[in-house]
Amino acid sequence: MKENTSFARVCPGEAQAAGIMKRTPAQTLISLLARMGVEYVEGLPKDAYLGAFLEEFCQNSRWILRILPEKMLQYLVKIWENDTVEIVGEDWESLQYLNIFGFLTLSKGNPLTHEPNVIRYAPDMKQAFYFHLKSKKSRAIMEKYTEWEKVIDGLQHYYGLMEMREFYGCFCHVMKCQPDYEEFITLLKSRSSLWSTALLLKDRKGEKEYIQFNEVENPEYILLYRGEHENLPYKYPKKEDVIYLSESAGVDNRWEGVAELATFFTEDLKMEYYQTTVLIKTMISMIQNSCEQEELHQKLEVLPFNNEEEKEKVIAAADHLFHSVPIYELKGFCRKEYGKMFSQKELKKKKGMFKIIEGGKRD
Repeated sequence: MKENTSFARVCPGEAQAAGIMKRTPAQTLISLLARMGVEYVEGLPKDAYLGAFLEEFCQNSRWILRILPEKMLQYLVKIWENDTVEIVGEDWESLQYLNIFGFLTLSKGNPLTHEPNVIRYAPDMKQAFYFHLKSKKSRAIMEKYTEWEKVIDGLQHYYGLMEMREFYGCFCHVMKCQPDYEEFITLLKSRSSLWSTALLLKDRKGEKEYIQFNEVENPEYILLYRGEHENLPYKYPKKEDVIYLSESAGVDNRWEGVAELATFFTEDLKMEYYQTTVLIKTMISMIQNSCEQEELHQKLEVLPFNNEEEKEKVIAAADHLFHSVPIYELKGFCRKEYGKMFSQKELKKKKGMFKIIEGGKRD
């Protein structure tokens, strides 16, 4: 049996979606209506918001695909098709979220008395969405949105913080297509509540919206630096690199220094895989937030080196990492790339200082 695995019996419930959603807070319903662009008046009874949400959500089939992620919808279909299902890891969170939307209820069992977990789904929601979710068209849309999520997540590791319209522009460059902005923003706002990595913010005047990676330490400094370097373009990484970075939790093994540090930590210092990953991830976060090279060296001082040669080896690998990791304030460029760009600009300036006179040797 898998670790932390439970099972649940599945059966149709007596309650319809409206009955299940009686426990969904009014503020949550208002937030969902706002994301879907449904106009509402504040101060109404909760039932008014509930009725408006269910009408829009159930009658417009695009919302279920845009708001709920592919894994969650696949799990929902699995529930509808089976008498018993496993509940593993993220499934618990999926069940809570599906409950908010009126799809089901979960009654937790008692292992001491051998009472099982029981999932009761709302029959009206199965009737409304089962065949829709099983269609080839819907599966293709789910896969598209899953890719969008990975690209959005991966880009955060490059930029850290960005105004929403600019972020959309970078997203389009990386995807090499221009999806509808409202479709993009609805998906981003709807699913951000499920992410542990990003925040959606507004400036003090409420005029601009921003997406901020939760590992950004000083957003004001990033905006200030970029304001002073407006001529610096954003880096547009390849889509496959962005997705790789998302799937590897922000640690790209192809960056210089990552493989060397990982090998030394695990083989020479006998550190566990988890400790190694946390330490390298911490170093990467420091670099992305524009730490000084000396700060990175100090972070490594506490390691139990056997001799000076080992220490120098790790410092050298850390220096390679320092120059190869994308920097937030540099709009996704690493120090090595930025240095190369700066050198090329200086070279062009120097070439412009000289006047080339064409001619040859006279007879």
